[in-house]
Amino acid sequence: MSNSIHSSAISQSVTKEQVQESIRKYISPLFDASSSVAVVVSAPSKTVEIKDSLTTFGFEVETRTLDASQEELDMMEMDESESESESGSDSGNSMLSYR
Repeated sequence: MSNSIHSSAISQSVTKEQVQESIRKYISPLFDASSSVAVVVSAPSKTVEIKDSLTTFGFEVETRTLDASQEELDMMEMDESESESESGSDSGNSMLSYR
């Protein structure tokens, strides 16, 4: 980066008011139930707690359960074991819930 471009970028300043306005305009609507959609994937044991919290914030909550056959579960466990062996990590987290 040349000095003139670098100096120009440094001389531009953002005010506290501009940051606050940007948050009001772009970030806050993400959490407004009337203008956003939230998708949550969790353990079945957390469904009621999460549903109650989202309802408190004005979201209309629809719950769905993903059913999987034992064969599908076994295949996923095999895939996870292979990827954990390759990466050397074991987070213990799952993105899907099964009943």
